[in-house]
Amino acid sequence: SADGRTTVFIAPGETNYVDADKHTVSYGLGLTIAGWNPWVAAPVSIDLGGQTIILAEREYTKTSPTDIIGDYQADGELFTFSGTVRWRF
Repeated sequence: SADGRTTVFIAPGETNYVDADKHTVSYGLGLTIAGWNPWVAAPVSIDLGGQTIILAEREYTKTSPTDIIGDYQADGELFTFSGTVRWRF
């Protein structure tokens, strides 16, 4: 959902849909450098960005003791980064 809470129910039967509540943080930084070269009048821009998604720990309990997967817990982190260099002319 849009607020980061999972809409996936815990499946105690044969299925295994692994999902959890998530917390997202994004960050970025941009820098424009003008006059960096006496022969080039156009500025150069450098942009960096990233995002961190943290999945909260969630426990899954199966109803059948003979389930091939068994009981388990899941959590995790996802990190993404990007960069751009622009030269206007």
